[in-house]
Amino acid sequence: MNINQYKKVNELIKKYNIDSLIHLAAKLSVSEGEKKQKLYYRNNVKGTSNLLKAIKNTKVKNFIFSSTCAVYSDKLPYVNESSKTNPKSVYGLTKLKCEKLIKKNFNKNYAILRYFNVVGASSSMKI
Repeated sequence: MNINQYKKVNELIKKYNIDSLIHLAAKLSVSEGEKKQKLYYRNNVKGTSNLLKAIKNTKVKNFIFSSTCAVYSDKLPYVNESSKTNPKSVYGLTKLKCEKLIKKNFNKNYAILRYFNVVGASSSMKI
């Protein structure tokens, strides 16, 4: 199912009495996002907006959003929760816009998870 299908999403949430939702749906390639900016905005930002609209007036009271460390401008790994957000990529910008939509429009319980590559890249930079 596509999160941009507001009516279908809303019907499923109501049909199954869903009270908690984990939002993992997104386009997520930094390089692709630079090439396909409209697709990333439509899928990530518009999709999140539609999902928030679909859960309005339902039993959903818990919302978990999968974001990214790409929302930060500081150099990794020296980033913490108080670090400045200033994405350098379209992908990071769309995820930050989604975070702001959630904070503004979902007035119940929510968590925003900003993932990092905890393992890191190999010294050869091939993996």
